Amino acid sequence: MKKTIFLAITGLLMATVTTSCNQDRDDSFDMVSTSTNANTAEANVFSRNGNNYSVLSFSECFSEIKTNSLFRWSYSKDGCFARAHKMRRILESKGVPSNRLRKIWIGNDKGALLNGWTYHVALLVIGEDGNVINGKVIDPALFPNGPVSPNDWNYKCDNTRKNKAVINSVTNYVSKNTYRDHSNKLICQIDANTIYHGDFFGNNQSADRAADCVLNTIANKYNSSNPNAHIDISGCTGRFTAR
Repeated sequence: MKKTIFLAITGLLMATVTTSCNQDRDDSFDMVSTSTNANTAEANVFSRNGNNYSVLSFSECFSEIKTNSLFRWSYSKDGCFARAHKMRRILESKGVPSNRLRKIWIGNDKGALLNGWTYHVALLVIGEDGNVINGKVIDPALFPNGPVSPNDWNYKCDNTRKNKAVINSVTNYVSKNTYRDHSNKLICQIDANTIYHGDFFGNNQSADRAADCVLNTIANKYNSSNPNAHIDISGCTGRFTAR
């Protein structure tokens, strides 16, 4: 989708590299099927207020994010990874547990996705059933009217369905898990998260600062009369990707 700052991690030491979304890559795409299925029924995600648990609908999660003044949804050149990070933080602040939140990726090395993107990433929210495949993607830049299934999101990004989609944890480093349909065909793969290790993500304030820098830079320099004029985010360094 956009230009990015890609995070590489060696143990707990990280180095930041400024690249383009049309140039960087995520190896977790390499063995993942594009076929992701989800039902369309509204469901709920748990939200905690002190010691009390309540539920939020997917639509309520979507509204919390779409109406946030920090985002410029019509800017398609950059910032989708920073958006996904910030969307996660917004829902966490409303009490949605981190283990209900994932990032969903799609990639094509030849830039054959929507808008000529090579990669795109958004936030996926898991409902009460705990099933990733039944979750909903929140991506107001592509779907301004509400949350959608992973399958619909995948089609929108790439209607040729020749590319790969993967759902990754945005919290802890986890072992690789696969989800298969009734015929044992691979639906999706939740890969080991190569960006964050252990609970490092939750305590990584530099990641928050980098994401906020990207989004604030875009918000401050965004020109509604020329919504996709290039905005330089190269100054937003830190231990975080921002594609």
